Amino acid sequence: MAILNFITQGTYSIIDDVQYVRRSQYMKCILEVYSDSTKKVHLCSKVFDLNGLTNVPGVLSLNQNTIPQNSKLGDSYVVGLEATEGEWSKNKGIMAKWSLVSKPTETLVYDWVFWTFAVGQTIYNEEDRKYYVYKENYQLDSFICLNDSRIWTNNFTPTLIAENGLHSQIYNFLKTLPGFENAIDG
Repeated sequence: MAILNFITQGTYSIIDDVQYVRRSQYMKCILEVYSDSTKKVHLCSKVFDLNGLTNVPGVLSLNQNTIPQNSKLGDSYVVGLEATEGEWSKNKGIMAKWSLVSKPTETLVYDWVFWTFAVGQTIYNEEDRKYYVYKENYQLDSFICLNDSRIWTNNFTPTLIAENGLHSQIYNFLKTLPGFENAIDG
C-alpha cells in the first residue's frame, strides 16, 4: 500500500514488513518514505510497533477547574491550575479520581482521591483523544503512543481486519496521527 504526501507534498511512502498477531494483540509495520514514486531517494523509515495488551490510564479532561457533578465511579480528571473549589484548589495539576473510599461508617462513601504523576508517565485524554507524557512542573506534552489497548480496539480487532483488510486498517490508523493529515491513499 502506498501513501502519498506524508511529511511534505509529493512524498511517496509504503507500508512494509507487516507482522500481525491477533491472539497476542501485536502489530508491527515499517513505513518507508521516499522523495517520489520512483523510490530512488529514501528519506526516512518509521517503525510502528503496537502492543494492544497495555492499558494507559485515561482522564476525561486535562484541565478541569470545577468539581464535576454526578461523577461515576472511576471518573478521572487532571485538576486545572485555576481550580478554586474545596480539595481541588489544594491539588492543582494532579489527577483526581472519583473513588469508593474507606470511612468508618456502615454506608458506602465516595470521594475524590488525588495523586501525582511520575515524570515520564503516560496518560490518555478522552476529551481530545490524544496521549500525553507528564513532564516536571505540571507540564503535559502530547505525543504518539503505540502501546495502549485503545489503539488495538479502535483499529486492529479481528472483525475490523476481516471487514477492511490489514493494510486498510493500518492506513486508517496512520491517518489519525500528526503528520498524516494531508496524506492520501496512493
